[in-house]
Amino acid sequence: GAAGLMCAAQAAARGRQVLLLDHTNKPGKKILMSGGGRCNFTNLGTTHQTFLSEVPRFCASALAGYRPDDFVALVDRAGIAWHEKAQGQLFCDGRATQIVRMLVDRMDGAELRLGVAVQGITPGTPLRVETSAGPIEARHVVVATGGKSIPKMGASGIGYDIAQATGHRIVETRPG
Repeated sequence: GAAGLMCAAQAAARGRQVLLLDHTNKPGKKILMSGGGRCNFTNLGTTHQTFLSEVPRFCASALAGYRPDDFVALVDRAGIAWHEKAQGQLFCDGRATQIVRMLVDRMDGAELRLGVAVQGITPGTPLRVETSAGPIEARHVVVATGGKSIPKMGASGIGYDIAQATGHRIVETRPG
């Protein structure tokens, strides 16, 4: 998804060895269906006040580090035409595939493996990532699984399972 593609691009740009796993057969499937295929790629009205959180400062600091305007600048540099709809929602003039291509192209130096599902992570040094293609060892892992919102797209609770297995406290989810 978008978070995994962005993270992989940033880590690769910092000289990290990056392997991005995606259980789907093509990257950015949820991006491709968002906005009716035109990709609602950001919202100019996004602020920390628009998020429900037990720790509101977290959202404020995260959004201060990368603002909607930063992503708009990235889209502009890629030459992707866009328009604003109601309440600051930004959509591609063309197709969502443009956003996916931009994100994949930014992963210069990272490896993308499609059709490989993460099944779990075993803590340790190194971490052991259990996948449908066999185990992978890694010093660091970023879990960017998205939520449970679209089960037909393969969305599941695996991110919550991984967080719990690696010692994180899980807050009960509720609809946004």
